[in-house]
Amino acid sequence: MKLTVKNLQTEYASIREKMPQELNAQFDAIMPCFEFYGEDEQSTKAIDTFIEVANKILAKQTTEKPEPKPSNEPKDIALHWDIVADKYSLSIDYKFVEGSECKSVDALAEYIKKNYPSFMKRADVLAQLKNYGWKSKNTTSKPKPEPEPKPKGKTAKDITSCGELVGKVGYSEAEKIGKMVEKDAEKHSYECDVLRLERRYKDAIKTNDYEDMLFVLYYLEACNFHTEYKYFEEQKWLSLHKYLKGGEKPKPKYAVGDWVKVKIANSNSFVVWQITKLKVFSAKEIFYAFTSHPNEDEWVFEENIIGKTTAPNNEPKPKAEKPVTYVNAISPAVKFIARYAKLHNKQYSGKVKEEVRKLLTALQRAILNLEVRKTDVYAKELNDIQDSLIAVLKNRANDSYTLDIKNIEHYREIAGGVKVSSVVALLQKYIRLVGKDGVKADAKKLLEKLQSVSKGDYNQQAADAIMSLQRYIDGKDDYVTASQETLEGLYGLCGIDEEPQRSHSMNAAQLSNTYFRTINLSGKWRNIIGKPSSPYRLMIYGKAGSGKSTLALQYAGYLAEDLGQKVLYVASEEGLTYTLKDKLSRLGIHTANLQIVDAMPKSVQGYDTVFIDSVNFAGYDAAELRKLNPKCSYVFVFQSTKQGNFRGTQEFLHDVDTCIRVENMEATTEKNRFGAQGTCRVL
Repeated sequence: MKLTVKNLQTEYASIREKMPQELNAQFDAIMPCFEFYGEDEQSTKAIDTFIEVANKILAKQTTEKPEPKPSNEPKDIALHWDIVADKYSLSIDYKFVEGSECKSVDALAEYIKKNYPSFMKRADVLAQLKNYGWKSKNTTSKPKPEPEPKPKGKTAKDITSCGELVGKVGYSEAEKIGKMVEKDAEKHSYECDVLRLERRYKDAIKTNDYEDMLFVLYYLEACNFHTEYKYFEEQKWLSLHKYLKGGEKPKPKYAVGDWVKVKIANSNSFVVWQITKLKVFSAKEIFYAFTSHPNEDEWVFEENIIGKTTAPNNEPKPKAEKPVTYVNAISPAVKFIARYAKLHNKQYSGKVKEEVRKLLTALQRAILNLEVRKTDVYAKELNDIQDSLIAVLKNRANDSYTLDIKNIEHYREIAGGVKVSSVVALLQKYIRLVGKDGVKADAKKLLEKLQSVSKGDYNQQAADAIMSLQRYIDGKDDYVTASQETLEGLYGLCGIDEEPQRSHSMNAAQLSNTYFRTINLSGKWRNIIGKPSSPYRLMIYGKAGSGKSTLALQYAGYLAEDLGQKVLYVASEEGLTYTLKDKLSRLGIHTANLQIVDAMPKSVQGYDTVFIDSVNFAGYDAAELRKLNPKCSYVFVFQSTKQGNFRGTQEFLHDVDTCIRVENMEATTEKNRFGAQGTCRVL
C-alpha cells in the first residue's frame, strides 16, 4: 500500500500501530492543516514531507520481514489400536489412511518407513510407536535386556476373583490399563464381537498374560456385556470398579419410559422427551436416548436432564408473564425499591452493611430534597423500607445474619414492572459518552445497537446520536459531540434534572419566582460551603502538606458517591501515582462516578463538577479559567506562598464564589457567596 494525498486520511488509521510514535504525533499535528492543502504553501509542504517519510517506512517494513513459507508437513499424526480386532492403523490430520491396517506395531512401523519416511523423524510418532511396544531395530553396543520372568505362584487358571487378578498385575498398572481402555472407548463404538473377546481371554489364561486378561475384562465392562454371557458370569468377573474406584458403577436416576425435561444447550429452555435407551459407561458416564429426538444416534448426558415430568399433554401451562410498563425514566421511588429488594438473602456483614447505610442515607436525602413525597404512589413502601433499614442498623446484637425482607415478592413485582424503553436506555448511554475521547470501542457497540432498534417516537433524537457517533468513529471529531440544544432535549427525554434556560433580563418579581437548582450538601460540607447553586466555582488553597489535596479528594468522593454526580478530577500536579492511589484507599473512595486524569481533556461535557489540582502546576491564568465550560461546577486547588497567601493574582479570588484556606489539616471559609462561614478538620 502507498500513501497519497487522497487516501492519507482513510488509510493511515489502518497502519497507525505499525508506525513510530513520533510519526503518529506528527500525523495528529498536520491533520488540522489538511483542508488548506494546495492553498497554503507551508501546510502543503508539511503534508507532502509526511507522506514521503511514511512511504519510506512502509517500504522498509515490507522488505525486512518476508512472510514465512507455509509448511506442507501435517500437524496431527495419530496411531490407533483396535482392541477388538487387535489391529493397528494410521491417521493423518484426523483422516484414516486407507491400507494402513497392520496386525502388529512392528508391521505398522515398517509401513510408515516405506510410505512416509519423514514421519519416523518426528518425536510424536516415535513416542506413539514406543507406547504400543515397538522397539527400534537400530544396532547398539548395549546387549538386549533379558525378558522379565513370569511371576511365581498362582497361574491365570488358578485365579478366581477380580481382586486376585488386580493383585497380580499391581494396582497402579491395573489403573493405567483401565484409563487406556476408557480413553479408547471415547473415540470408538462399543459394538464388538464378544465371542472373539472370549477366545482372546482363554488364550490369555493359557499363557498367563494377566494384562491381556484385564484388557478384555475392562472392555467387556465398558460395553456393559459382562453380565449377558454365561462364561464371564460363571468366572465371577464382576465390576472392576469395586477394586479400583472404591464402589460399583453409578446407578441411573431415570429409567426407560420416563418422561424428562432435557436442557437445550446454551440456553435456559428445555424440551420434554421420553427415554427409550440408556447406557452406563465405566467412566461414570450415563447416557440416554429419546424417541422424540431428531437423531436417535445422538445421546444425552444425565447431567443435562433437569428432572422427571409428565407427558406433554399433561404438562401444566406456564404462568403468564406480568405486564411491563416502558417509560423514559424510572422514578426515584422505584429505584429505591429495586435497591432494597437486592438485599434479600444477603449476609449482613462487610460490604452489605455499607450498602444498607448508603441506601438509608440516600433515601432520607431524597425525602429532604422532596425527590420522593408523601403523595407518591409508593410512599407506604418507602416508609416501610426506611423503618426496616433503621431497625437493621440498630440491631447490633447479632453482627452476622441473613437479611430476610418481608413481602419480597411485592417489592420485586414493583421493581420489575417498570423498565426504561430500549431506545431511551441507549440514548442515556450516549449522553454519558458525550464530551469523552478514547471511547471508540464503546461508541461502535452503541452505534450498532442504535441502528438495530426500532426508533418509534425517538427518530430524530436517535438520528442525531447516530450521526454524532459516526463522525467520532470516522475520526472527523476528536470526541463525541452534541449541540447544547440536542443535549438539553435528551436530558428532558431521559428524565435527567437539568437546570432550565433563563432570560438575561427579568424584573424582581420574575427573579424571585425563578427556580435555581441547588446542591443540598450535608455535614461539614454544609458548614464550610453552604447550599450552592449549580454551577459554582470554589477555591481551595494552602501550603504543601497542609491537606488541601486531601480535602479536595474528600469533597470529590462525597459528590460522586453520596450525591451521585459525575466528577472529573484533574491530578495535574500529583499525576496517576501510587501516592494518589494510597490517598484514595485511606479515604475509602472507590466509586466509578469519579474519573481521574493527569491532564485536562479537550472537553468536559457530561461532567457535573471538575476539580483542577493544581491550577499553578497546570499553568492556568485567570483568563483561561473564565473560558472553561460554564455548564460545569469547578473546584480549583491553589498552591500558597511562604506567607500563606494563595499563589496568583487577585483576579482568581474575584472569579470564584467560595474560597477555603487549609492549614495544619484544618479548613476555614474565607469568602462565600452562599452564606456559610465555618471551620472543620480535614480528617
